[in-house]
Amino acid sequence: MTTSRSSRNWPGDRIRLDLAGGHARGLELYARGETSPRLSWWASYALAEVRDKIRSFGIDGQIFPFEDEIAGRYDQRHTIYADVSLRPTPKWQLNMAWQYRTGWPYTNRLLHLRTAADGSRYFAIELDDPLAEDYPAVHLLDARLNRTFRVAGGRLHALFEVTNVYDHGNVSNYVFFIDCRGSPNPEDCRLHKEEDLWLGLLPSLGLSWTWDL
Repeated sequence: MTTSRSSRNWPGDRIRLDLAGGHARGLELYARGETSPRLSWWASYALAEVRDKIRSFGIDGQIFPFEDEIAGRYDQRHTIYADVSLRPTPKWQLNMAWQYRTGWPYTNRLLHLRTAADGSRYFAIELDDPLAEDYPAVHLLDARLNRTFRVAGGRLHALFEVTNVYDHGNVSNYVFFIDCRGSPNPEDCRLHKEEDLWLGLLPSLGLSWTWDL
């Protein structure tokens, strides 16, 4: 008898890490300029590292001593920002902002086929080394167009904004599941990971009104 566990919320793939401290360090370069009263820009680059020290880990209520140093949950080695602002007239403003960062670390999963004492077979999804893999790099371009209207007693500000202009599929998480592709043979089963993405292209409109005092 073969038992296949394919739940996407597998209870055995959670681990508690007890931290004994950590450190972060980095270097950032920043530049800005205004080539004319109508055009300005700024850009930055950061090289950084975040590390956590582990003193133990816990699984199913049990605690095991384990001293090691791993990447921090939000460790991102490279980060780039670039921003350009164009003001063709006092009433119009176009702003474009691009960002890039290396992916945050995550813990991969492994699939094992086990045999119980009674001879039955079952799948076990286990954790790989904690936070040893990185998600793909994240990058996107945001654009915003502002227009100011003079109205009685104040000003009306309208904006049209587009997030992730080129609709890049940035991975925020992986969902792991067992896929046997219809085969009755458990040796044909594999552990697959499905991408869970951040928001793609998203347009939005906004209005605000300020009044003269």
